[in-house]
Amino acid sequence: YDVHALRNVSSKDPEAIVNRYTQLPTQLPERVAQLADELAGHIDNRFDQAKAIENYFHTDEHGFVYQLSDVPIPQDNEDYVDQFLFDTKAGYCDNYSTSMVVMLRTLDIPARWVKGFTSGEKKAEQVSRADDIYNVYEVTNKNAHSWVEVYFPEIGWIPFEPTKGFSNDADFHKSTDVQGDEDSLEIPSVDVENEQAEHRATNDQSEEIVEDETTATAEVEPASTFKVEKWHMVLAVTSLALILVVLFKNRFSIGMSLSVRRMKRQLDAESFQNAYHYLLKLLKHKGYEKPSGITLREYATKIDQLYATTSMKRLTLYYEQLIYNNHAEEGTISTEAIGLWKKLMKTILN
Repeated sequence: YDVHALRNVSSKDPEAIVNRYTQLPTQLPERVAQLADELAGHIDNRFDQAKAIENYFHTDEHGFVYQLSDVPIPQDNEDYVDQFLFDTKAGYCDNYSTSMVVMLRTLDIPARWVKGFTSGEKKAEQVSRADDIYNVYEVTNKNAHSWVEVYFPEIGWIPFEPTKGFSNDADFHKSTDVQGDEDSLEIPSVDVENEQAEHRATNDQSEEIVEDETTATAEVEPASTFKVEKWHMVLAVTSLALILVVLFKNRFSIGMSLSVRRMKRQLDAESFQNAYHYLLKLLKHKGYEKPSGITLREYATKIDQLYATTSMKRLTLYYEQLIYNNHAEEGTISTEAIGLWKKLMKTILN
């Protein structure tokens, strides 16, 4: 989906869509709407409003936890969404997706709750009478999931993923290729936009220095001292520019080292998920972005064939097990998984 198009929808919502998909409980606590307004009421377009609420659930500082067992149940006098947002902050996909739908509707944004399944586990390949090969997947109850869809006039229903620990399969892109606009990645890396700004700043400083050298007069200090200080400044600026260039060229190696340290220190599902997303970012940078029409496992098979390895498929299976089987407790990341990730990253970087 083109982000520019989503941010600039101009048509009004059809009346039938508004009537059905902005309905709310009559007794909804006011603080639910107040929270939605604080997060997105000041934003001037629907896409960024939805992203603001989606990101709210994924941000660690807000304290939400993905939890399948012992999920608190509201009492008769409690609202389901209100309890999750302000009291428990612990639940599974239904809690997250329902809450986001209700919050969007308080802003008069048509939104709907979607229940379905993830792709399941590939079991076999089957050849049809036309000699076409089809993959056979087993989809069980553990693959059940729910998410959110937001209506955009003249575009349709667009999926969003508020559940902590899950990622959206939808591909949001900009019509112009702007680097450094990854919304959900938390792995440390060199900020390209800040680097470019700093680089422009150093160039501007260099130009000012050259201009000063041609126009300045030694009214206060001797000319020799003035020139020495200017050359020191030029040297410092040049050194800084070189350091930034080196950091930019090695940003993925630096990010890999920081990610390994984080996984070894925390050993939790979230750090592994961030590392897996960082791996996908590196593959995209290398020109091997995941096509939107295939599953993660099919993509992993292609990557393994490309690099003559089995690591991508094993990491993908481990990633899915952590996400869908609720293995999110502390200490669940094995040293084997960390080693596989590090080895594959080095292979791709080399």
